Amino acid sequence: MTEPEPAKPAQPGKPAAPPPKPAPRSWLDRRTKIALALAAFEGLLLLFGRLSNWVVLAVAIPCVAVYVLSGRDMKPGLGKDILWVVAVAQVLIILAAVVSLLIGTLVLILLGIFLAIALLLLWYDEPSRRGG
Repeated sequence: MTEPEPAKPAQPGKPAAPPPKPAPRSWLDRRTKIALALAAFEGLLLLFGRLSNWVVLAVAIPCVAVYVLSGRDMKPGLGKDILWVVAVAQVLIILAAVVSLLIGTLVLILLGIFLAIALLLLWYDEPSRRGG
């Protein structure tokens, strides 16, 4: 990061130059990268079964609530940045856990449908088509 230039003192008869504005943060700044890395690590733990979906939800929801209720009102600084990173990572992992639950449920429903179709096909199989 570059240091901002100090404001130049006013010369007689000329107004003081306004201090330079800080550069706007990129959408993929350091905080975002850390939050994505943390969410990816937790997602891998979730994927390989080291964390339960329910444990992830039980931990993530209070973390997000802490940021929403008090972190947004904090003064800018390291504490607010840490809370932001944790909250964003937890929102991403909540999304992953919910999608995982829905896909898991969808897979079970489809398996049940496939089983029912297979049983119906076997039940209604005509003896003349069995080749025997």
